[in-house]
Amino acid sequence: MNCYRITLLGALFAFGAAASAQAQAPPPAPPAQRFLTLQELERLALEKNPTVGQADAIVRSVLGRRSQTSVYPNPIVGYSADDITARNPDRSKHFLWAQQSIITGGKRRHVQAAVEQERIHAEAEKDMQRQRVLNAVRVSFYEVLGLSRLVEIRRELAAVAREAVGVSEELFNVGQADRPDVLEVGIEAQRTELELTKAENDLARAWADLALMVGDPDLPITPLAGDLEAEVPAVDEAAIRKRVLEDGPELKIARARVA
Repeated sequence: MNCYRITLLGALFAFGAAASAQAQAPPPAPPAQRFLTLQELERLALEKNPTVGQADAIVRSVLGRRSQTSVYPNPIVGYSADDITARNPDRSKHFLWAQQSIITGGKRRHVQAAVEQERIHAEAEKDMQRQRVLNAVRVSFYEVLGLSRLVEIRRELAAVAREAVGVSEELFNVGQADRPDVLEVGIEAQRTELELTKAENDLARAWADLALMVGDPDLPITPLAGDLEAEVPAVDEAAIRKRVLEDGPELKIARARVA
């Protein structure tokens, strides 16, 4: 009996020591907050946006047609038989034949040149679509970044307005404020709450547009890594105009169509 009592006391002591150690242990650190960068969103858009994949598929289709134009058409080999004869029932006719199309007059060269221009056209369309997607992602990125900052400011103003309502009520209770002043502060707090709700709705709408452009409609709302107050880089308008006129995908498409 004494042995059981000692064992039970030892178990209780060990349990108490473990509970005390757990109570004294520091709480686990919260996970670090993840931020999405513009480069990550651009990479996701080029991988998942369906219009980019469609443009890639068109280019591959044209490349397949180009490889087909470099070879002769496949020969056709056939077999036919005729066992129905009126005069000689015991006889039958069997035929084995082959057909090969021979292209003359340099037609293959012309077809290959046409398909090559079609390839240039398709690749220019692909480049243009990729640029459209990247531009849309960048615009949506900075729109979400600005609306996120606006939501933060609206939340701070709403917190200040709620505090002001409490202070005004206390002043009214001690006779240091009139009821119209308290009502005015309450109306201003309600206006601030409405502006916060509108900013949050605008942020949700902008994030949905960004997620659709990226190609992942279920992308959860994540803080973005960016600085709206960073200095905007200078733009050389003449250099950009020259680059567009020389390497613009729309001009490449027009030249391919003419050719």
